[in-house]
Amino acid sequence: MVLNHATQAGVAIANASLYQEELERERWLDALRQISGQNLEGVDSDSLLTSIAEHGRELAGADAASILTTTASPGSLVVVAAVGAYAPELRHQTVPAKKSISGRVIETGKVLHTDDASTHARAYQPIIRVGHVGPAICVPLRVRGLATGTLMVANLKGARV
Repeated sequence: MVLNHATQAGVAIANASLYQEELERERWLDALRQISGQNLEGVDSDSLLTSIAEHGRELAGADAASILTTTASPGSLVVVAAVGAYAPELRHQTVPAKKSISGRVIETGKVLHTDDASTHARAYQPIIRVGHVGPAICVPLRVRGLATGTLMVANLKGARV
């Protein structure tokens, strides 16, 4: 009898887990559909990048998200989109590529995550302080296979990883 209840509980837990995974997949697909639709409709790049940042923030359950891209000025990146906490203060800030997490991600093409950006060796501290950035993940954004920008989703300093 106890074994039967344990088996039923195990099945219920597995089903709940599968249901949560399915809901998460639906959220990702919905975000992808919306972004693709905006792109096909010819939405201006600022609105499209802001939408990508917002979807990234929501999907990650993060406090903030920003997109940095390369500029015409060699070695410089700019915050082209920011949403969530401290977004107005971050928008249009410039960052030296060689001294930043985003620069490293663009250079390597690899995802970088940190439990606390304020202590990360590659973090550009002036921008980290402005955004009160704590735990973060930064992913490369590619155009024709080449990393030309990054999406960073982050929680505020002291928040959950």
